[in-house]
Amino acid sequence: MSEYQMKLSEIADGALQEQFDVEHQRVVDNMFDRNTKAKAKRKITIELEYVPNEQRELANMTLNVKSKLAPADSVPTSLMIGADGNGQVVGKELRSGIRGQTYFEEDSVKQDDGEKIYEFKKSTEK
Repeated sequence: MSEYQMKLSEIADGALQEQFDVEHQRVVDNMFDRNTKAKAKRKITIELEYVPNEQRELANMTLNVKSKLAPADSVPTSLMIGADGNGQVVGKELRSGIRGQTYFEEDSVKQDDGEKIYEFKKSTEK
């Protein structure tokens, strides 16, 4: 083995280490995100590209650090689609479970799209 060794943390004045640290944090954040699959694999790739000159005495090196993260889980919902009073097509999320059904929340009664119909009076008793 050669006496000279390149330290990855010193390449390009530490830029490789900085890029790795950024991607590593992205991977850790992604693993902690409950909207992703816990057991999905994440990956960090460090790519060093060398392009020597004709005399082979000098080479340009380009570095790139990339991460492959787990995608966010899909979340299903239902949309009610129709036209408003002006004929404009609109889509609203169905929140009640059944079109046309109202439902109770802690402080109000709401339409199927979540819009408040009636707000309960708050009691001043303690």
